[in-house]
Amino acid sequence: MGLVTGFFDIDRTIASCNVSAYNSGALTEIDVGYLNELSDSAVPYIAKLADCEDETVRSEALNALYIRAEKLFDVNGNKISEKNETGFSKYNYSREKAKASIRKNINEIVKAKRERTAAEKENYDYFYNEYGYSYENY
Repeated sequence: MGLVTGFFDIDRTIASCNVSAYNSGALTEIDVGYLNELSDSAVPYIAKLADCEDETVRSEALNALYIRAEKLFDVNGNKISEKNETGFSKYNYSREKAKASIRKNINEIVKAKRERTAAEKENYDYFYNEYGYSYENY
């Protein structure tokens, strides 16, 4: 049984099903923060939400992608550079797909981050933590 689940990417399946159900209207809400807690396999599906018409979902998706970009790349302004991971044993197919999704959307991701940071400075009661959830400062 363990061998079978090792080849079956549960996180990809969860993300794919949730995003497809949301985009088709079967789900009226989607928890982007939860999707961002999944493995790198979920990133291409989160990226699909970055084009969402619902501004809240779109913003949450771009925030989740920025958080993931910081984990996968060295981010400096609008530029990203590869983290120094050498050796064949460091290669991961899901991570490479996640990186490709981030590279494709990096300008939009960084722009959304700048806008979010500016809004946070104006309204100090609201910010995102590393998982993309908002909290109030007391």
